[in-house]
Amino acid sequence: MNPRLFNRFATPQDGWFHFVPKGEFTWVNPADPSDALIQVIDDESIGALKENMPQEMLIDEDHFSSDRSKPTTAMGWAHGPESGEIRPDGLYVKPKLSEAGLKNIAGGNLRYVSPVFDFDSAVFLGVDVRSGLPRYRVTRMTEAALTNKPNLKGLRPLSNRGHDAPGGEPGLGTPAEAATKEKNQTMKLINRALDLSPDASEEAAAAGIDKLKKERAEAGSALANREGELAEAKKELANRDSRIVELEKSIATAREVAVEAELTACGITDPVERKTFGGMLLANRETGKAALDAVVAARKEASDAKAAAAKPLTNRETAKTPEGQTKEVTGLARTQAAFAQAHNKQEEK
Repeated sequence: MNPRLFNRFATPQDGWFHFVPKGEFTWVNPADPSDALIQVIDDESIGALKENMPQEMLIDEDHFSSDRSKPTTAMGWAHGPESGEIRPDGLYVKPKLSEAGLKNIAGGNLRYVSPVFDFDSAVFLGVDVRSGLPRYRVTRMTEAALTNKPNLKGLRPLSNRGHDAPGGEPGLGTPAEAATKEKNQTMKLINRALDLSPDASEEAAAAGIDKLKKERAEAGSALANREGELAEAKKELANRDSRIVELEKSIATAREVAVEAELTACGITDPVERKTFGGMLLANRETGKAALDAVVAARKEASDAKAAAAKPLTNRETAKTPEGQTKEVTGLARTQAAFAQAHNKQEEK
């Protein structure tokens, strides 16, 4: 996981050091085991780390620059994005080593590189389902150090320096102690994710996991039921929409039939006029009806005037005279006979 600067106490021939490997690395605060997170170093992270490299990035010894009681001797310097290079296995940096840096590497005093990441610029990626830890993508490297105790598990503006422990791998203690520590730490993380006491037993953790599984199954079943109900509701809605479309078509057809009947009743027989008035009635019943009534009234008036002009000046009819005799009368004579007959009847009463 932690790249060696070299294998035979010599700098890489091309001058490029493997500063940041790809992967996901858990960081645990040694002072507070409950303070832990996962740092994500993927392609996006590597690209951001390169672009955000400071124009003058210090490479010191064992992160001494963060400790005021230690010297800040530079082992080297990196200068901006141009000094970084992206490769399949991570970010490589080509620093300009100082005399002290070259001496420490050539003498085998320092054999690893340890980057320092800026926590404030990290991107939160959510919570890891398995461990319950927050995941952060690192995007900015503030400095680095040559060290013999690399520990790429930090995502703080401090260092990835390992912690002293007697024997075994640097910072981990003996293999047995390391295994026990890792197991205890894992249990603490599991218990925290389950909202249990950090010292809860494995049985309690197992019971908590079983409870979560049951709740998840119940939630899945409820979700499936809701999805079924939603599907039925969508189907019913589709049926109603279809029915609405059919009703709208029926209404439109009925209106067209009614308009055709109305045009026929009004004596509109010309195809062009039927189309014109039919369109007006369908578009706006009130306006169309007013226009149609006006045309019908005008035509009736014209027809009545024509009929009146065609009548004879006299109206010869057979009528009874006041004496009860029948004879043909015309005009005023007929009217006078009628009034006389009515007068005689009134006198008889």
